[in-house]
Amino acid sequence: MLISTVNQSLFGLVISVVIYPIFLRGTIWRTMLMFLRPIYNLPRSNMTPSTLPFSFTSILRCWGVSLMMLVAWNAANTAFSLFLVKNPLKNRKPLTSDSKDPNGSLLNGLKNKKLSIKCFAMWELAFIARDFPDRRKAIYEDIDRKDGPMWSQVYKLCLDTPAAKKRSRPHQKPHPQVLHTALGWPFRRHYRRRLARAVLGEPYGEPSLYVNAAWAVGGLAVHSLREDKYGNVQRDVAGLVRSLTGLVGKLEGFRGLKTDWTDVEGRGSVLRWKRWWTR
Repeated sequence: MLISTVNQSLFGLVISVVIYPIFLRGTIWRTMLMFLRPIYNLPRSNMTPSTLPFSFTSILRCWGVSLMMLVAWNAANTAFSLFLVKNPLKNRKPLTSDSKDPNGSLLNGLKNKKLSIKCFAMWELAFIARDFPDRRKAIYEDIDRKDGPMWSQVYKLCLDTPAAKKRSRPHQKPHPQVLHTALGWPFRRHYRRRLARAVLGEPYGEPSLYVNAAWAVGGLAVHSLREDKYGNVQRDVAGLVRSLTGLVGKLEGFRGLKTDWTDVEGRGSVLRWKRWWTR
């Protein structure tokens, strides 16, 4: 992180000391004079001053300030990223265990429209399905909720999570030669991104949401053989099996996804994805 921060600050220093005076200063100077002349009494000449737009003392001070700001920014960004991948557990228990209504809090998270909150709630449900028998029993036995039994709502939310969507979007066809340059990069439809978009959906495809949804509903169904004294889960096992096997069939269909003509550098990535898929 520190090396990256120093490199970013040095890049900004080069832009300020070299790029700006040589390539940008004249244009910015003339543009600002054009806008400010109606307001202030300024000379009519657009000639750029011959002196440097900075002193070496000021540029060193600015570089030091920018370095400290980048350190603070990157440190906060790294800490936030580490926090996001922390397990949704507190004192080795699910986060919602301290709530007055643990199942209700969990449902609110699963129904939340914000992707990050929904992913954390689904992750917690996967932990419950694997490691916490008391919480599993609470899900099986919670049958008096307003919108239906807890299991029925969890079952529906997990299966409604879109796991295989194939969408198309019209796009302009740039000239093939342009695709090999930096200007053509935005027009390239890379194999990896096309596959992620087709399987996980858009605009945000978060694999953990779909993996944890399948893991949670499957784990709850398996443990229900011993722990579901009302037998509510068994009524949905057939539908669950059909949904999961149908999902596998849909995913198998993406093995034949071909490289788009705009992906001029995608042959190697396609081979790597196909090797990974067939493991």
